Amino acid sequence: MSIDIDSVDWQVWKGVVDYRPKIVVIESNNQLPPGVKQLHAPPKHHGASFSSLVELGRNKGYGLVCHTGNCIFVANELIAKSGIDKESLEHPEVLFHHGKYRRERILGWGRKILPKKIMNIIFKASAKLKDFRRR
Repeated sequence: MSIDIDSVDWQVWKGVVDYRPKIVVIESNNQLPPGVKQLHAPPKHHGASFSSLVELGRNKGYGLVCHTGNCIFVANELIAKSGIDKESLEHPEVLFHHGKYRRERILGWGRKILPKKIMNIIFKASAKLKDFRRR
C-alpha cells in the first residue's frame, strides 16, 4: 500500500483497519529530523514526521526497513525476510536519510525567499554536483 497525499498521510494509515498490507510506503515530512513528533495540522505543521510514522507503524505491527524520504514498512510477520538487521529495527533513526533532510530543509528555506526560476536553477545545479561527486 502506498500513501502519498501531502497532508494527512498518518491519519489515513491510522484509519486503515480492515486491510493489512504486507508493505506500506508512506510519505514523511523530511524537514523534521528523527525524534520530532508531528502530525499534519495546518497552517503550522505540514505532514507527519518520521518519528510519528515509526511509532504508528510499530503500533500497527510494522517495522521500518528503509527511509528514502518515504518510510517503507514491512509487516512484523515478514520482517525476517526483509534482511534488515536487528539494530536498525530497534533504532530506526539510523535509517533516516540525513542527506535528504538537509537538502529538503535548504530547498524549503529557499522556496520561501527566492523566486521559483532561481530555485529551479539551484536545484538543477545541486543535482549535477551530486552526479559529479559520484564519479
